[in-house]
Amino acid sequence: MASTSKIFKGISQVKQKNPPIGFTTFSRLRKVKKGSSEAAAFFDLEPVFGVAYPTVFAIADQAPHPNAAKLLIRYMVSEGIWPWNVIGDYAARSDIEAEQVKKFSVPPFEVARLWVIDPENVFNTKVDFVNLYMEVAP
Repeated sequence: MASTSKIFKGISQVKQKNPPIGFTTFSRLRKVKKGSSEAAAFFDLEPVFGVAYPTVFAIADQAPHPNAAKLLIRYMVSEGIWPWNVIGDYAARSDIEAEQVKKFSVPPFEVARLWVIDPENVFNTKVDFVNLYMEVAP
């Protein structure tokens, strides 16, 4: 199965006699529906239970309205944080992360067993990766 949605559906059905273990995205835990699906992250899995990658807000060079972009970014990291204040996402703001740790019963980001993607390395190696992928992809 290529879709993490299909994997999550396959592992989370509560009426299964022998539910399987599956590898899917941490954020799929948002889809848990009491009574019909159940799942949990295996936080103590060795060597890691997941992969984290940072996301950022950026203002494009020569943006026609940079101050409007700044206002949007300020809103998104304050009142507008709610779309990302869900299990499977760690907030960069320590006050919101502390709430997430408590609300979602997850380990704090700094102690979670995660491989953190290095965005600078991704930037510097993406062309080589795409070239390799194009050579071996069907």
